[in-house]
Amino acid sequence: MITCIMSMIVSTKLSRESIYTLKLVLRNIGIKEGMETNVMESIPVKNVYRKDFETINVADNFSQIVNRVIRGKESDFPVIDSERRVVGMISIHDIKDSIYEKESLQNILIAGDISNQLFETLLPDENCQIALDKFRKYSFDGLPVVNDKDSNKIIGVLWRKDIQDAYDREIEKRELTSNLASLITMKDDEPMVHFMEGYSIIEIAPPHTFIGKSIRELNIRSEYGVDVLSVKTKEKRGEKINAIPSPDYIIKEDDTLIIAGEIKNISTVRNLG
Repeated sequence: MITCIMSMIVSTKLSRESIYTLKLVLRNIGIKEGMETNVMESIPVKNVYRKDFETINVADNFSQIVNRVIRGKESDFPVIDSERRVVGMISIHDIKDSIYEKESLQNILIAGDISNQLFETLLPDENCQIALDKFRKYSFDGLPVVNDKDSNKIIGVLWRKDIQDAYDREIEKRELTSNLASLITMKDDEPMVHFMEGYSIIEIAPPHTFIGKSIRELNIRSEYGVDVLSVKTKEKRGEKINAIPSPDYIIKEDDTLIIAGEIKNISTVRNLG
């Protein structure tokens, strides 16, 4: 079985059509139907945003702003006050026409004067589809992530390019696990199969907290970071295998779940009891 899985992984050419479609979204061409939106909704901002980022202080003079932008690795910079609350955004495009006048303007303009007030913040528990909807409203390549809307204190920045990278990884994982689902028959001597670095497939009895609830209600992918590839259901004449079960499938006590995901996430589910 392992040989079959590995040969399938090597030989399967993953489709990139949906990934190219996402690039339209990142260019402000919205896609509201189909798999793209569903995938984006399954990726939380907290899994993608960067905690290492550069900011500009609201009281920085124009010379300081120019120096920071020139040295910076990105094109957009959150403007923050003394309590690290986001009060605006400055882009390299906002200062490029005046960059050679920094000496004459340094004592005239400060960041608070030239920062763009038309922006939105993101929360860690929001998903990447919400983030894309906000990106479409503005020309920024990055938006600030704050701990909560009341304090508005910055904890990171989410970049368009990182959303696409996360999407690419998610599509590859989904397509791979979907193709594997119809091939997998777990054996007693193979309780766990490793199919990608750091990822495994395992057959488990459903945790007590899962019984009587649907896959959708449990929100298994978002809450636990694993995919339910198939469900084995006991019947009078044997077992019925439901490959890629519907989100509305109600998990029963005598079911057997075949799940895939990162090994650490699988261990979490197994230990739910």
